[in-house]
Amino acid sequence: MEENKKCELCSKKEGVKSSRGVVQMITLQKAKQILMYRNISLSSDSKELQEKRSKFLDKLNMINWNGNFEVFEMYQVEDNDPFKSKPEKYQFFKKEFNTRTKLNSETCLESDKLSHDKIIPLMCEVINSLIRNKYHFAVFYAEGQRSPHIRIYDFEELKELDNPQQRIKEQVNFWRKQTPFGLFNYFDTGMFVDDHPLQLEFAPHWKYKTPFNLLFEYLPEGEKCKQ
Repeated sequence: MEENKKCELCSKKEGVKSSRGVVQMITLQKAKQILMYRNISLSSDSKELQEKRSKFLDKLNMINWNGNFEVFEMYQVEDNDPFKSKPEKYQFFKKEFNTRTKLNSETCLESDKLSHDKIIPLMCEVINSLIRNKYHFAVFYAEGQRSPHIRIYDFEELKELDNPQQRIKEQVNFWRKQTPFGLFNYFDTGMFVDDHPLQLEFAPHWKYKTPFNLLFEYLPEGEKCKQ
């Protein structure tokens, strides 16, 4: 990139929000690094993945009962806090989007407190519990992550709650019942917060640059599912 050109994501003396919401002033060198990470991320992308996530975003828009969710770009730049572009309400598909905000009707589960080998058996137990209880859910994973992500997109119990703290409490109670006894603390409860940043489905991972793909979706057969 030439010295006098602006990166679409950021430019010299332009503020970019970190994952903590703090506006950071970055140098042109840093802007070039972010552009480099964007290009690396897009190199693992494909038209097939773009079509999948475009359709997926449209579906999320249809089930989102509390207004449009936000989408943006986010990248891990060396050892610093992740940088993200200015969030915007989702209206039109852009291939650069790799992150979105959590829906208020959505609940997710993952763990970053254990190694990959240790978390997989625990996640399998949670998945088996959801299957036994006939919940409709999806499991996504990107190579490099410690843990797969379990997502329930239309969690009926949350629709009747107007208070964000009540929604967090409801999710804690729900997942505590699905996880092995005494091991709930190994899971990430930060994902229960309204508008929490989530890796966008079928997009290159913001940190590992590998596709966040669907491992499987479970839809109970023969009975009305709970989701």
